[in-house]
Amino acid sequence: MTQHKFDALVSFTFNIGASAFQSSTLLRIVNQGRHGEVPAELNQWTDGGLEGLVRRRTAEGILYVSGQY
Repeated sequence: MTQHKFDALVSFTFNIGASAFQSSTLLRIVNQGRHGEVPAELNQWTDGGLEGLVRRRTAEGILYVSGQY
C-alpha cells in the first residue's frame, strides 16, 4: 500500500473509530483490491450529507487515488 492510500485510511479511521472501520464495507473493498471504488465508499460516511464530512470524505478520496495532499 502506498503512503497516500495509508494516510487517507488513517484519516478516515481516526474520524469514525477503529471498530467501525474494522467492520466496514470500505475495508472489505480495500482488501479486495477494488481501489477505484474507495472514493465512492468513503462518500457513504457523511452522516446524511453534512457539509464538513462531505468535504473531508472528498479530500480523503482524492488523497487515496491520486496522492494529492
